[in-house]
Amino acid sequence: MLQATHIVHDGGHVIGVATGLITATEADLIVRRLQVGADPGPSAPDCSWAAAARRPSREVAATASTMFSSGLFYCVERSELVLGTDPGGVIRARETATELCPDFVRAFALMNTAASRTPYIGVERLPVGQTLLWHPGRPSQDRKVTWSGLVSWGEPKAAGPGIISEYRERFDSVVADLLKRVGPASIQVSGGLDSTFVAGTVGQVLPHDADVLGMCYLPIPQAKLYARGNWDPDDFPTAVLMAKRYPNLQIDRIINASRTEPLDAAELARQRGWWPVFNPDNQVWLDQTLNRAARRGSHALLVGMNGNAAFSPDVTYGAKYHAGRAELDRLFRASAVRADSGWSRRDRIRRHMLAPLAQAVRRDQPYSSSYLRAVGLAHMPTPAAHQGTFNRERHLRWLIGNDSALQAAANPAATGGVLYADPFRARQILDFAAQIQPVDWLRGPAPRGLARLIAADRVPDAIRLRTRRGGQAWDTW
Repeated sequence: MLQATHIVHDGGHVIGVATGLITATEADLIVRRLQVGADPGPSAPDCSWAAAARRPSREVAATASTMFSSGLFYCVERSELVLGTDPGGVIRARETATELCPDFVRAFALMNTAASRTPYIGVERLPVGQTLLWHPGRPSQDRKVTWSGLVSWGEPKAAGPGIISEYRERFDSVVADLLKRVGPASIQVSGGLDSTFVAGTVGQVLPHDADVLGMCYLPIPQAKLYARGNWDPDDFPTAVLMAKRYPNLQIDRIINASRTEPLDAAELARQRGWWPVFNPDNQVWLDQTLNRAARRGSHALLVGMNGNAAFSPDVTYGAKYHAGRAELDRLFRASAVRADSGWSRRDRIRRHMLAPLAQAVRRDQPYSSSYLRAVGLAHMPTPAAHQGTFNRERHLRWLIGNDSALQAAANPAATGGVLYADPFRARQILDFAAQIQPVDWLRGPAPRGLARLIAADRVPDAIRLRTRRGGQAWDTW
């Protein structure tokens, strides 16, 4: 079963178990809801948790919150369900030997893995937004019921300037609740818009004398790094602007002083979480921030990892979406230019209207042919996640994190027990982001216009209106 934080009883019998940033009372509520339905309900805690319940019919229901992004892992062993929050726990509970799946490893290298697959034959993953229903009388006929995502969101309806205040109100509510759960506040901060919006919200919610630790990567002084196109190698000077704005926020340097090699960091993470690491260089500083948070006594590390999807997406499918519905007025609205955007009307029309409309099928291959030959993957097909038209369906899969199995690398064993707490993965944020019409994401200073408007008066303009991007851990190689 799960690595239990709370075991729920009824009449002396165990009826379920739950783990995460929740209280015993909340665990009891979640388990009892799973006993009667697949959806834990929008009033369930909007934080990181996972739970399983046994129903009177002997059926087992298991699910994870949308913020518990790694989902659950399970297999059927001798007609019994083995369920865990990381694949290693499931594999260790099996009596039979577990073999690696070579096809998964090759597909993972190309980001072409289905969200439900794992590297292990016989072990499956339950992505977030779904509930697994398993009955011992039908051990090989498990069912999955979707309660968040494509099935529940429907077509977008939210539009107009009111979406700015509603987004802020929802986000403030999520962050305020998380701060009651995570212990000492620790935040992963870069100079980017997403993480600084999280930090700014924390800075506003907590009193001025609170002790908030923000951590940003700083390249080692000996590294000779240079900007690459629109990317800067060092985000720390930008991140410290947040500390000047908020007296309760301290920005500390994360430096690879031990010269940890990326592949060594990736191997250690794999040993902990039984999952391959896709970005080994990122793992160096991710581990350091998690370790700092753990030493500080934090139960979770506040991050903004899903901001690109839920806060500041470049909604390239929008032109086709509105054109297909003959909503030409919305297309013309997308071409409107603000004085502070830095874009000409011609550029805006070309990027948000003509270019997407001209591409009937966009085939993105993120890797060069020479790289694919070098790693022995030249024969692999173009990843499904990078093939075909980027439409609303693909956008929503990306939003909830079910476009691939990459999120499984954030399982609690891999992160050393310190959970990720990403407000951009809260259910009420995902629900609202899914309802914002594509054209409204283009409001404000382009690109990422709506996010820049939402972040006004919360993130310094030097960050909020910045169009350059910041690299992380370029010095690790």
